[in-house]
Amino acid sequence: MSKAGTSGHSVRPMNLLSRLVARAGVSIRLKLLVAFLGITALMAGLALFGLTALQKANERTEALIQDLAMHAPHVHAHVVFPGHIGTGIAGNTLAAHGIDPEGMPEVIERAAAFRNEAPTTSASAAAVILDAVRAGEWRILIGEDAHVLDAMVRDRPTEVYSQGFLEDMTSQGVLRNLLS
Repeated sequence: MSKAGTSGHSVRPMNLLSRLVARAGVSIRLKLLVAFLGITALMAGLALFGLTALQKANERTEALIQDLAMHAPHVHAHVVFPGHIGTGIAGNTLAAHGIDPEGMPEVIERAAAFRNEAPTTSASAAAVILDAVRAGEWRILIGEDAHVLDAMVRDRPTEVYSQGFLEDMTSQGVLRNLLS
């Protein structure tokens, strides 16, 4: 029995792309750029995928909070919906995949921009979360972009995966730094 990902039938698309680029006779610089662009596309895709998960998490958390209030009032649940928070996730993702962007200034600059130009710092996100937990809030949105996205999802839940929804998100500043 083969492990997932070792046979040609169960290779995930990003792994397949990585393998094709790795085998291609192109420079390491181009391979790193393709890898970084793939990671950027993956982050945007995960953000869109997360919209549906966000709604389901809301429903489950509301049910959990009601159950806890009745049966375990000393236990509290909170859900955090982060917007674009300035972290080193872009650079860390490259490192986790063994990619060294040395000699690729555009990749290094983009990862630094993701961290440095984010509308919300990790320190301010932590402060918002702690203040909200202390105040007893169960639903915590971090950053203006999270508030815009939340309102859009609630207003147009059936359009979440449409191109028009993505365009409207970026026109309102959501994912702007990821997709520009």
